[in-house]
This record gives sequence, C-alpha cells and structure tokens, in this order.
Amino acid sequence: MGLLYPLLLFEIGQVAFGDRADGSLLRDAGGRVVGSSLIGQAFDAPQYFWGRPSAAGDGYDGGASGASNLGPTSRTLAGTVQERIDALLKANPGRAAADIPAELVIASGSGLDPHISPAGPGPRVPRRAAGERAAAQPGPRYALHPVNGRLKVFLGAAAGVGKTFAMLGEARDLRAAGVDVVIGYLEPHGRQATEARAAGLEVAPRRVARVQGRPFAEMDTGWLLERLPQLCLVDELAHTNHPGGRHPKRWQDVEELLEAGVDVFTTVNVQHLESLNDKVHELTGVRVRETFPDRLLDDADEVVLVDLPPDALRERIAQGRVYPPEKVRPALTHFFRLDNLTALRALALREVAEQEERHLLGLEPARATPGPAIGERVMVCVDGRPDSSELVRRASRMARRSGGPLYVLHVEPPDEREPDAVHQAVEAAERLGRQLGATVLRRTGDVAEAVVQAAGELAITQIVLGESHRPRWKELVGQSIIARILRETDGVDVHIIADRKGRSDDTQ
Repeated sequence: MGLLYPLLLFEIGQVAFGDRADGSLLRDAGGRVVGSSLIGQAFDAPQYFWGRPSAAGDGYDGGASGASNLGPTSRTLAGTVQERIDALLKANPGRAAADIPAELVIASGSGLDPHISPAGPGPRVPRRAAGERAAAQPGPRYALHPVNGRLKVFLGAAAGVGKTFAMLGEARDLRAAGVDVVIGYLEPHGRQATEARAAGLEVAPRRVARVQGRPFAEMDTGWLLERLPQLCLVDELAHTNHPGGRHPKRWQDVEELLEAGVDVFTTVNVQHLESLNDKVHELTGVRVRETFPDRLLDDADEVVLVDLPPDALRERIAQGRVYPPEKVRPALTHFFRLDNLTALRALALREVAEQEERHLLGLEPARATPGPAIGERVMVCVDGRPDSSELVRRASRMARRSGGPLYVLHVEPPDEREPDAVHQAVEAAERLGRQLGATVLRRTGDVAEAVVQAAGELAITQIVLGESHRPRWKELVGQSIIARILRETDGVDVHIIADRKGRSDDTQ
C-alpha cells in the first residue's frame, strides 16, 4: 500500500493536470526540456526580453529557492542593482535609467519568479527585434508580443519652416549616443543644408514604382521591417504611395513600423490633418488632397511644433532656400501669401496647445460605447448633402477637444431609395468618420424620432446637424426636423452648422 498510494496520486495528477503535473516544462522544437514556465531563465541574448534577476543559487537554481535577505540600506544590494542597471543601459543604448522597471533589477522573494510587468519589455523592444533577425529561438509567451514603438511628430504650419532639419538634428544626437538610426524616407527638395544634415546617417534603399513607364521612388517598408532599426526617420507623413507598396498611404507604413516595435520620427504640415481639411479650404482657398487621420497625433508620444514667423518664412522662400528660382514667385503670390501663412500658423499653434492640454488633463481619446455621460459624447447626423463630410470633420474636432467619443448617424427613408449622389455622399462621410475614430450608425424611419432615440440610448451630450433646407414657413410653425430635435431632447446641446458654399477647387 505504501507504493500504491503515491503511484495512484501520480496517475491522477497526470490525467487531471497533464503538463502542470510535470512542472510546466518548456521544450524546444526538438522536444528537449529547456526550462519551466514557473522558473525564470537568464534571457540576456538579443533575441529575448530580459526576465527578473535571480537570487536563487547560481542562476535560477530550483534547489536553492530564496531571497537575498538584503535590506534597502544594504550597500551590497545597492551595488548589485546598479550593476544590473548599467548592463541594461549598455544593451539598450539611448535609453534612460528611469525607463527601467524595478522588477528588472530587483529579484523576487523566491528568487525564481519569471514574471515581468507590461512595462518590462518597453526598453528592450528594439533590441529584441534586432536579435530576432539574427536567431529566431523560442522564448516565453510574453516575448512574442512586442510593445509598439514610440512616435514623435515634427509639426509645422507650412513647407520650409525647418521640420526635416530639426528631425535630422535630433536623430544625429541620438545616433551619437549609440541609437541605431535609419532614414526610411527623406525628401530634401534639393536643399543643401538638409542634405548636409543627413550626411553620415544610414539611408534605407528606395522602392521604385513605375506608373505609365515613369519611375517614382517610395519608402521600402518591407526592407525596414527586415532591418528593424531602433529609430526610423520618415519624411512627409501624409504622402500618398504609388501602386505596388504595402499600403496606399505613408502614414499606414508608419503604423506598421510602430507595431513592429520601431520608434519613428516623422514630419507633416498642419494643413494635412484630416479634421482641418475644410477649415484650411475656407481660410486659404486650397483643397488639400493628402491627409492623415487625427488619431496619429492623438496617439503620438510627442508632438513638436517647428515654428517660424510668416515674414521670416517668406524671406527664406524669396532667398531661394525653400524652392528653386522658377517656383519662388508663384509660391509667394499663391499659397505662401502672408494671410495664408498667418492663418496656418494659428492653426498649428492651436493644435499643439490643445494637444498639450488634452495630455495634461488626461483627456485621452474615448471609445464610443453606450453608457452614462461622464464626459462629452458627440453625435453628428449626415443626410447625404454635399457638406456631409464637413459636418463630420467639425464634429470630430469637438470630440477631440473634449476627449469624448464620436458617433456618425444616418437615417434612411423607410419607403424610398436614396439618389445615387446622396448614397455616395453618405458613404464618403461614413468612411471619413471611421478614419477619424467614430462609430458609424444607420437607422431607418422618421429622421427626428431616430435622432432623438439614438441620442437617448447613447447618452449623447452634443448633436451636430446641418442647416435645414426646409421651407421657412415650416420652421416657423415648428415642423422642421431641427425644431423637433430641439423640442424632444433634454440636456443636449444642438449645434447647427451653416451650409457653406464651396470655394475654388485648387488642390495641393
């Protein structure tokens, strides 16, 4: 009986708990035992995240479990911790000691604990990514999900203010500190100062796209994902890629690099921000075709305003430091007029100020989910008129300023098919809404009733509507849709946006 009882328990454990009964062993591709998920390992090779240091024997010795018993005033402990910090900083150049979580330099109570917090991988993502190229080997499960890279945006009011020059200067300083820097795409526009600033930095090869027999150079995102530098420089964030690339837009390439754990510095002008598209058109008469979604600025770790007074920028252009001689006069008399530059500079200053205010107040972009209205919740109603997309942009700005969610609602008539022009305008507004992070809703039936019902269900605090096109006499007797919504909503702000007539259709 003395042998039967432990054998019986062993068999029950094998059946009921399987792998855990054997100690949660980890095996390599050949089936060889390489460790246990319950005991840490010395992941100090480039292809691994580093785990917690060991205090058990000579490196995670399961037979010597126990802490060091050294107190916070111990000089021995302080020296050991400093050695671990120095080792981490040496393996991750360009990082600061403040970036290192405590669990990476202080052992657990058992001295064997393999677990690290979500902040643990952060300082080492670029290092691990580089190591994976050299040797793809098995690691703990959390090592298969790298933390996103950091995004820094150099924002300007217009071309020529010095965004690329500032980006290159900071990148050179980081390279001198040991950071692995690669220029993913640079557009110097023939400016000698910019080209000199880039000298000495590694430049990624260009992908050549051919359109009607003409070659166009594009960023080779595939090569960069193989190379996986710590920091990648990407000029002109809003650029539209030529066919043959991984994505239609360069900002989508940047998102893929960030998801792979690569830090990115990028440049862009304020007129390319999607939610400002109509405002820029109103102020300058130019319809900007290349835009990027606001969420990239919202999610950026840092936004740097590269500022230059309008008079100084015009002088720089006149001196031929921005455009070749044949383009100077057209530039100064068209887009780079003093009034345009003043308006664009005001937009850039306000955007960065609002961005900083949101971060200071903790107003991160909210998810559009039903529930009590703790903050502002904005719903814009689109009916297919030509200014539907403009309404979405205006509502998006309101939602961003308050840090609240955005909803886009379209109410379809129950018994009639919408004209093709209306259908196309609604779909364009819905696509724009999704790009700006909105939740898109469709209802059928009476318009005012559907709007009021949706506002109640979603705890909406602000409704954005277009100017009514109904006859004036119906508004006077309270029969307009806007009048009904105003009457039947309680505690909701209703914004009526004027139907502005389009200006000249210049593009940039």
